[in-house]
Amino acid sequence: MDMKKFSFRRIPKPRQISIFTPLLVVAYLCGMYTVTFRRRHRILSMLTVALNIVLVLLCGGCLVVLVLCEALSLPEKLSNGTRTIASLYQLTFDLGELFLVVVFFVFGSRAFRRFRKMYKAYGMKYSYASGRKCFVLIVLIFLAYVLWQSCIFLVHDDNPTFGFTSACNGSWASFWVLQKITTTSYFKSLAGFYRSQVIAIPFAFYLTIWFSLYVQARHFVIALAKRKPENLSLEPEVIEQFRLRHAELCDLIGCSNGVITHVIAAFYGAGIPCVLFILHGLVYKTLSYDEFHSLMFLFFGFSFDITIITITGAMLNLKMHEPLDCLYKVNIDSMEGKGYDVVSAFISRLHGPPIGFHLYHLSTVDTSTILMIGGTVLTYALVIIQFQLRANTTGDHIDVYFNKSV
Repeated sequence: MDMKKFSFRRIPKPRQISIFTPLLVVAYLCGMYTVTFRRRHRILSMLTVALNIVLVLLCGGCLVVLVLCEALSLPEKLSNGTRTIASLYQLTFDLGELFLVVVFFVFGSRAFRRFRKMYKAYGMKYSYASGRKCFVLIVLIFLAYVLWQSCIFLVHDDNPTFGFTSACNGSWASFWVLQKITTTSYFKSLAGFYRSQVIAIPFAFYLTIWFSLYVQARHFVIALAKRKPENLSLEPEVIEQFRLRHAELCDLIGCSNGVITHVIAAFYGAGIPCVLFILHGLVYKTLSYDEFHSLMFLFFGFSFDITIITITGAMLNLKMHEPLDCLYKVNIDSMEGKGYDVVSAFISRLHGPPIGFHLYHLSTVDTSTILMIGGTVLTYALVIIQFQLRANTTGDHIDVYFNKSV
């Protein structure tokens, strides 16, 4: 046997199942992650972007027509305020979908490739991998989420007032062929599944990245807590090792923000206005049972997404700041050498800029974000309820005045 040829032979290595494998397989099929830049993936991604642009243009045209109908005081069936709220909701939601698809096609693939390399290097350095145990769990969560979102969109599109089909058919610009296509059950099912995967894939990216980072942060805190404070006082070099490991974990979170920040911006930027539109429609309009049922499904769907993103981001932020509890118990007087400088540098970083997922460096998702979003929605609900009660009371007084005059 020629040993020279044998030395250049590629010996297959055992393949490890990563936590990102099931997610990437689904993203390949949907065309929303082009890690290999193959032609079929680029074509699928471009078709996804084109379909989202068509949805945005249709709903935007419907919104313009309805607003003009109200401004020109045309017949009541065309100038329906409920449909205007539905068009505003639909336009906001489709803009969020378009933003997600474009961001994942242009920026998401590159940022996620960098994150995977850094995550693999971090796991090999500290010999701790967290992906094998949750392979099946990630797949089940993703499939359940897609099924749930598909059911929500099917209920929403079947509604005669708030569905996408009625938004297209209620416009003067719609054609007979478009009406026939959009009213078929096959189109509704396909559109519901398509729109659900456009939301579910970025949401699954968020959950997977968050889970991988949270497990690493939790493992770091457990390893630090096993070292008793009195032992750390005598071993400043151990504190330096933990500080460097914490710095690498912060760099890993910063790299993940290249993907996460776009997901947070899309869900906050589109989800919160949609929730406010739904609250406005529920408070101000007289809705039938089907309309109320459809709106409540949408309200709970968006509330679930925003709540999960906010709570998980706050959990990661708290976990990254937990080493403070251990460092405060270290006896600095018994330290020798540069131990005091190491502890001071570690504490200064933990008291410095917030660590976690951020929204384009404007704000970091932490516990204050929960109060901010909850307070915004609650304040808006109280204000519109108060204005509605005041308008009803004023109308009753006017009716009583005119009845007495007559």
